Formats: sequence, structure tokens, C-alpha cells
Amino acid sequence: MNPYFSATINRFQFKDFVDNDTDYSGKLLPAVPDTQFNFGFDVVSDTGFNFNASYRLTGKMYLDDANSKETSGYQLLDVKSAYGFFILKNVKMEINLGIQNALNEKYAASVLPNAVGFGTAPARYYYPGNPVNYYGGFNAVYSFN
Repeated sequence: MNPYFSATINRFQFKDFVDNDTDYSGKLLPAVPDTQFNFGFDVVSDTGFNFNASYRLTGKMYLDDANSKETSGYQLLDVKSAYGFFILKNVKMEINLGIQNALNEKYAASVLPNAVGFGTAPARYYYPGNPVNYYGGFNAVYSFN
């Protein structure tokens, strides 16, 4: 079993930023999450079975230079299992199944800071992330040994 963890804490601020007589100095940069934590583990067995789980916790982000609009933080859980085996001496097969966004979290996958609407449409500050989705696959590898 191989666990892993990483953490990022951001506090990026405008130092001196004045735009059209509006002073944004000291405001946090938009589209940068305040925190991000990644946890996970891989399990690899001698029998050919493998399992991976990863969990990401992302903090809130501001959507504009004035820090007047923000998006909530979110959490994502992805899991994958696989089984690898030989069907011939030089041909290895793998079958895998997985779930992305297993918690079916609603989140902003892409943030557009300082978005502007066109015509009468409101500004679109972000694009939503994918809902829960399932996948599976297989592959074959031939080695020339």
C-alpha cells in the first residue's frame, strides 16, 4: 500500500493594483483556491489486482478582482480498480473499472475571473465540473522478449 498526501495554502495578493481609479491593492487574486489538499493511496498486489483512491479538497475562490463574488470549495473522490493478467507468455491484459466524482459534487471545474456578459446575458464566471461518471476499459500489451 502506498499512501500519499499533498497540501497547498495560497494567499496571493495584489500589492499595488489600481484600475480606472479603483484600488484593488491587498485583495486576493481571483481564480486561485485558498487551500487544496490531496489524499490517496494505491494498493498493488502480487495477484494482479490493483486499487487506487484519491480525494481532493479544494477551498473557495474569488471570482473577481474586488473579491466581491466567490465560489464555494468542493471535494472530489475518484476510485479505480484493475486486474492484470497474462493470456500468453508475451501478452498481458488489464481490465479496469472506475468512478470519477464518486460523491457527485457540484463544482466549478474552470473559473473565468472578471467575466463579462455579452448582450443581456449575465457574466459566466465558471464552467461546471462533470457529475459522477463511471468508466471501464481493457488493454493488451505485447512484449518482444
